[in-house]
Amino acid sequence: MGVLLEIDPVTLLLVPPALVLLAAISLAQFGMVFRAFSSFAKARDGMLGAVQPVLRNVALHLESTLGNADRFQPGLTHVLLMAILLAVVLSMKSLSRAVVNAISKRD
Repeated sequence: MGVLLEIDPVTLLLVPPALVLLAAISLAQFGMVFRAFSSFAKARDGMLGAVQPVLRNVALHLESTLGNADRFQPGLTHVLLMAILLAVVLSMKSLSRAVVNAISKRD
């Protein structure tokens, strides 16, 4: 509870919607990269013919996990989970920065 009292109210109101927007953009970008990777791996006349079998295997495993690349549609749950993940990563980054600052002040 003490941590929430130290946060600026404007930050408390603006950060969650910004994280949800960033998560939606990130998932849309992942969907485009997933489709492009899958179509490149299935191409017959690829520039990188030597690694084409490896790309096909990776695309096959991705599609078996995430479904067909052409029908990949992130839902609301995906967006919210990605926003939570981004919040955790950003808070860990600020926490590590605070720890480094505390250690440097101590020395």
